[in-house]
Amino acid sequence: MLINGKDILSLLRWKNLLIIALTQWLFSHFVLNIKWINFPYLISFTIIATVFIAAAGNIINDYLDIEIDKINKPNQQIIGNTITKKSAKYLYLTLNILGILLGTIVGITIHSYWFGLLFLAVVFLLFLYSRYFKRQFLIGNIVVSILSALPIHYIWLVFYLSDKSIIQTQPDNLFYLIFYMSFAFLMSLIREIIKDIEDIDGDRENYCHTLPIKFGITTAKMTTAVIFTIASIGLAIAIDIISLQFLRYYFQIFLIFPMLLTFLFLIKAKDKKDFKRMSIYLKIIMLLGIMSMVLIN
Repeated sequence: MLINGKDILSLLRWKNLLIIALTQWLFSHFVLNIKWINFPYLISFTIIATVFIAAAGNIINDYLDIEIDKINKPNQQIIGNTITKKSAKYLYLTLNILGILLGTIVGITIHSYWFGLLFLAVVFLLFLYSRYFKRQFLIGNIVVSILSALPIHYIWLVFYLSDKSIIQTQPDNLFYLIFYMSFAFLMSLIREIIKDIEDIDGDRENYCHTLPIKFGITTAKMTTAVIFTIASIGLAIAIDIISLQFLRYYFQIFLIFPMLLTFLFLIKAKDKKDFKRMSIYLKIIMLLGIMSMVLIN
């Protein structure tokens, strides 16, 4: 069976991986004010390790979701069609090994030998998510949302462990770390619940216990609305705290306004196409949030 490069990229979800890499680079360059040219290996190895582990997580997720995706995404299945299960396994193992190896090299460089273990723990969590957690009530949503927020923390942690003075010279670093991690967590949590609503048919056939299956689509939408409200309140507080005028305007125009429109769309959403469209809107909001880092420093 010939393997199409386009199918591999789709399996790895290359657009999501690009967003992860961009997030880490923007956070180091603009928020932490640490230039790549000064720490090329630390920044590059951390980003590549994160991307490899995330890519492997996408593979194992699709590998273990073959039966579910036959119902939810019959025209988008790659493993078992254009890529064999055996090839997917080898690619999964290779990316994980390389990711852990690069993470370990970073850990040795910054004299923190447990840093590589952090990547190993994420590999384990991603497997547990794909195998068990994602089929359980809210646990999978929370786990994957936490994992979505971790790439920002990796970059901060690398330089905190290597030289605390680098981090401490920028007094607002901790605030922005908490803000962007919280934003990533809440937006991911909303998107995961929306995806559960979108995939309800296949999940039900495979005995999953997601929020919309256990309590209904209406309750799932209400839960999403509550999380949206919490995120909006948090964003409003951040706007009040932030001293950078351009950043405040950016948040108001490019985050608050799109979030309001998406919230209104959520209220009207009824069928699978609506929830799929909303999932795309949320990804755009997350990308807009990431791009706001350019306005810092």
